[in-house]
Amino acid sequence: YVDGNTSSDAWGFGLKLGYDLKLGDAGYVTPYGSVSGLFQSGDDYQLSNDMKVDGQSYDSMRYELGVDAGYTFTYSEDQALTPYFKLAYVYDDSNNDADVNGDSIDNGVEGSAVRVGLGTQFSFTKNFSAYTDANYLGGGDVDQDWSANVGVKYTW
Repeated sequence: YVDGNTSSDAWGFGLKLGYDLKLGDAGYVTPYGSVSGLFQSGDDYQLSNDMKVDGQSYDSMRYELGVDAGYTFTYSEDQALTPYFKLAYVYDDSNNDADVNGDSIDNGVEGSAVRVGLGTQFSFTKNFSAYTDANYLGGGDVDQDWSANVGVKYTW
């Protein structure tokens, strides 16, 4: 049995800009660009078995260029179903070096990847909708298997 304690502070941000291009009455294509960052302070600590860990800070800047495309099937004035597709190029510029018992380890995921996603959104009213999607991110040091999201959205 080995134990230890550590704590760190982190902050992050994200900015996404895009433009909706209408295709006819119901289709759309949205090219976009985004940048996000996560910065976590490091902490040096020692475990109960005398293993020493130094410099567990994590800094990551992620840049993404992509396109979303979809088509809306309208059922009534407020109800609609919108299936959509996502494709993006992602570059992560991360630094996650750590020293464990004097050995340097690079846990970063720096490099390029491709994000692919499929989803659908159903609008119950003008302001309330539910969605589900599945996404894959892979390439370089990154291999994030398919993930799924389910949620509700309220806009005003």
